[in-house]
Amino acid sequence: MNKLKLVVAGFLIFLLFENSSVFSQSNEINFEENFSGVKTSAGVKILLIQSDSNYVRLIPSSADITKLKMYVKNNVLFISNNGRIDEDAVLFVFAHEFNSLTANGASDITNKDILSGKIIFIENSGASDIQLNLNYNLAKIKSSGASDITLVGKVDSLIANISGASDLKAFELNNTYAKINASGASDAQLNTDSTIVASISGASSIKFSKEPAHKEIDADGTATSEVQTTWIDADGKDFSVENGKDTVKIKFNNNELIVIEDGENTRVLKRKIEPTKAKQKQKFSGNWSGLELGINGFATRNFDLNMPTGYQFLELNYPKSTNFNFNFFQQSVNLIGNKFGLVTGMGLKWNNYQFNSKNTILNSDSATINGIYDLTAGRTYTKSKLTSLYLVVPLIFEFQTNSKHNSNSFHVGAGVIGGVRLSSHTKQLYYSDGSGKNKPKVFDDFYLQPFSLDATARIGWGPLNLYANYSLVQMFRAGKGPELYPFSIGLIMPFS
Repeated sequence: MNKLKLVVAGFLIFLLFENSSVFSQSNEINFEENFSGVKTSAGVKILLIQSDSNYVRLIPSSADITKLKMYVKNNVLFISNNGRIDEDAVLFVFAHEFNSLTANGASDITNKDILSGKIIFIENSGASDIQLNLNYNLAKIKSSGASDITLVGKVDSLIANISGASDLKAFELNNTYAKINASGASDAQLNTDSTIVASISGASSIKFSKEPAHKEIDADGTATSEVQTTWIDADGKDFSVENGKDTVKIKFNNNELIVIEDGENTRVLKRKIEPTKAKQKQKFSGNWSGLELGINGFATRNFDLNMPTGYQFLELNYPKSTNFNFNFFQQSVNLIGNKFGLVTGMGLKWNNYQFNSKNTILNSDSATINGIYDLTAGRTYTKSKLTSLYLVVPLIFEFQTNSKHNSNSFHVGAGVIGGVRLSSHTKQLYYSDGSGKNKPKVFDDFYLQPFSLDATARIGWGPLNLYANYSLVQMFRAGKGPELYPFSIGLIMPFS
């Protein structure tokens, strides 16, 4: 179904603009140098088309192609932002063949029809998204951060290295051989006929649309390779079938039938399953994994929320400046008596800073962070904000009174949270006479620090948990903005 949607969507977009007069010569660039690779960090959708010529075309015609910086070097087309680009713009990239694709930040890549060739290298990171319909002999994948790769079509051999919170979705990609290395909290979905060789660690997982003829899986930590289980509703009673490598288990309520294949012999065992009480937790388990929701902002070194002279455009609307954290992986280390330990893991942090002046626009082209107020006649602004996304890793020392029951335990923790910025952008919402609702986005670093380091304090009892974070490093790079330190405070909703 995804394959059909991908082909139809690409075909309709191509027909709409290929046979219309919306293209202007100024929105098309022909390259004298051939290229077979594309590397993008631009916040514009890219659609790949195999062609006899090497050129790009930006639609719609109202979009300004000069807002994109493009050049060819070493057979690769490099694409990056050169200013604000219309969020609805699509960049068509035409080339004879594509053998390498790289997407960083929040960039998107897809294709029209099917891309064909011998070998293709695909790499993405940050919050990028790649969706492709392929017909290749070999595809090599490298995915990290919070990125996604969706593949359909046919590839003889698939080699992938995925990490972080990335996803490889290839249930509709027919392939004969797959070699996968998955770590962090990454997920891989495969449709392999013959052989799967996999190494999985951390909280990563590998799922199969069908059982391959041969598989070698080395799993470490909490990593999993999914067992095929079928659940059947039999008059409201639990009935399941689990297919293992040489064992089939059939469960019906409290009865279990086990069929074991041992060489040429087959054994059938039947047993009664007695209800058992859940085992109580006997080891230290910290409090990191979960969802966090709060408010965020930034203050001067003296904890003043008022912005320095010349930077009043950064004043915030605090009730609407929100912080959301998704802590998806946790690892706990007991230090003393199952009550004091070290907690680490991984998570994603979103900071949304909504400006007090709804018509604030940050200038990404200035030498330092700079803002203006848009006073264009006929425009009514309702909001303006700066958003950043970080991949974070905590290091927290925690004390808890009852390691057996988190629901009846007091805990307090303190430590640091390090992070790397995956993306950042500004967004405005305004209504304009004649054009209605507008939501322009600009993806840029806006001189934000590439790394973060927060001091954190956490306290809770049972389901009631609070967090407070304060940055130990400045928000902006040295000399590029005022000396401000981000902070956040809010509620924690633990997973367990």
